[in-house]
Amino acid sequence: MIRGQTAIKAANGPEDLKAAAAEFEQALWAAPWLASAYFNLALVREKQKDYAGAIKNYKLYVLAAPNAEDIAAVRRKTIELEYLEEKKPEQEARDFVSRLAGTWVSIFDVGSGTRIKYISEMVVVGDNRLELNPVRSTILSGPRFIMNDPKMVDSVLSRATSGYTSLTLKGLQIEGTNYSPSGKTETFSGEVTQDGSTMIFRSTYKGKIYEQRWVHQR
Repeated sequence: MIRGQTAIKAANGPEDLKAAAAEFEQALWAAPWLASAYFNLALVREKQKDYAGAIKNYKLYVLAAPNAEDIAAVRRKTIELEYLEEKKPEQEARDFVSRLAGTWVSIFDVGSGTRIKYISEMVVVGDNRLELNPVRSTILSGPRFIMNDPKMVDSVLSRATSGYTSLTLKGLQIEGTNYSPSGKTETFSGEVTQDGSTMIFRSTYKGKIYEQRWVHQR
């Protein structure tokens, strides 16, 4: 118990909290009636944002110490955590969308031996909506007349000159629309990896499926 309480006080990160939880779990293995161990384990789980684990251990604390002076406060805390647990998926989804903001890079083969590197900036515009705004394009390889022209090789882009892409996330699935400066639209689908590092866009043209891969620059 003393080791666990000391670990909580000294905790500076996830590993320290994990160590504290292990101390209290070990104490409960030896003495499953030890109310204070349930209480302290609940505190650790709450700090870890493991609300289900915190709720479980607060309830076990109430069972182990039904006459404790803080029972009313613990029951209120349990209700608060139950609310946070219900909202956790929504918050996790918002946090995931927020982590997608930033610079994304795609290298695309446009045919005839021409490969272009696109740099775009992702911004969050809603709970599950984002926009990908063009920043710069660099031609990595292509016909000699293009590669010999610096203005063609490296171009600054903007929404006004190149349009933008609107994305809607449904879990890890993407529904997207490309908007051209003239107002024309093109829809596509795709997905983002669970770690938020890569997006794949898929579109169909004349019966053929085309893929474009974007990588998050963190």
